Amino acid sequence: MAVDFSKIPEEYCVEEMVASICSLMFEYGYREINIGHLLRLIGVSDENAEEFDDTIMLLDDSVDTSNTATTIIPKNTTIH
Repeated sequence: MAVDFSKIPEEYCVEEMVASICSLMFEYGYREINIGHLLRLIGVSDENAEEFDDTIMLLDDSVDTSNTATTIIPKNTTIH
């Protein structure tokens, strides 16, 4: 990834979180991501995220899955 020095570190953190979530969802077979839900996962308030509840992002084979965990979570496992 090329470094854009005009961005502050927090923006890189958000980009990494979104990329990681999309990569993980892709690994588990999800190809459509609701943007409103994604925004809530990264801490955006319901009030701000609901504006994007009708927006869907389609994931294709260009998603980088090289950094996702390869551990398979057993069925009926509760994650805390």
